[in-house]
Amino acid sequence: MLRIRLRSQPARARIQPQAKPYHYESSSPISIAVAALILGKAVLIADMVPMINRFPNKPLIYNVAWKTVIYWLLSAVIHYLELLTDTRWKTTASTQLMND
Repeated sequence: MLRIRLRSQPARARIQPQAKPYHYESSSPISIAVAALILGKAVLIADMVPMINRFPNKPLIYNVAWKTVIYWLLSAVIHYLELLTDTRWKTTASTQLMND
């Protein structure tokens, strides 16, 4: 015979782990737009390089993979230069503050 319990048991208090606080700096829409324009200009410059169409007689995947590698490398270089100029800007500003 099947018995059905009509009384509900009290819910046990579940201890939820606390989320660790983290720091996230959001970029402004203007800086995102400028970065997109710079990256778009990099793609246009990369398209003008003669070696971008290295595999014209091969299947399309060769050319797509080659262009992907070229674009990725160019964007990595631009990102590195952006970080380098940002670091230099902060270093120069802090040096000027220390000298004043």
